[in-house]
Amino acid sequence: MKSINPQFLIWAFIIITGVVGYQYYQHNYTPVSLPGLPEPKPNERRPDFTLPNITGQMHSNAEWDGKVVVVNFWATWCQSCRKEIQVFIKLQDEYAEQGVQFIGIAVRDDTESVKRFAKDMGINYPLLIDKQKNFILSKTFGNTIGALPFTVVVDRKGNIVSRFAGEMNERAAKKTFVPFLGT
Repeated sequence: MKSINPQFLIWAFIIITGVVGYQYYQHNYTPVSLPGLPEPKPNERRPDFTLPNITGQMHSNAEWDGKVVVVNFWATWCQSCRKEIQVFIKLQDEYAEQGVQFIGIAVRDDTESVKRFAKDMGINYPLLIDKQKNFILSKTFGNTIGALPFTVVVDRKGNIVSRFAGEMNERAAKKTFVPFLGT
């Protein structure tokens, strides 16, 4: 009978430990927002805006009044944004009936790139295009550090209740909006 090579056992242990550790990290690690964002003030009203969607139709954020709105500033060329959007697609499906609405606002992107990206990813929530330079709309939502991705949660009353700069996993995303479903 052949004996098992000890090096094989060591490498197998390292690989299995790495895979298990990575899975634990993915499900249990909650990212921390990049530092420098202002905390939302009590009753801090969300700024109003009107932007075109990927077909050119204009949309006002007032369309989603009465819902918990997750506004995400992103770009097709941003790798962290691309990963985060996969989570948002899943959560839009999961929480739509509870009154959650994700809104993606593409920055520094042309409409055709956003259209292709939306089709390829199967994005199931409205995508709007912000063609302004220097993240002006994002800054009015409190993105004082110019982060991308940047996500803001607006409660059913239209108040900003959460800001997050950087990529969110599912756990972090839920932490930003689930507490406001009952309000």
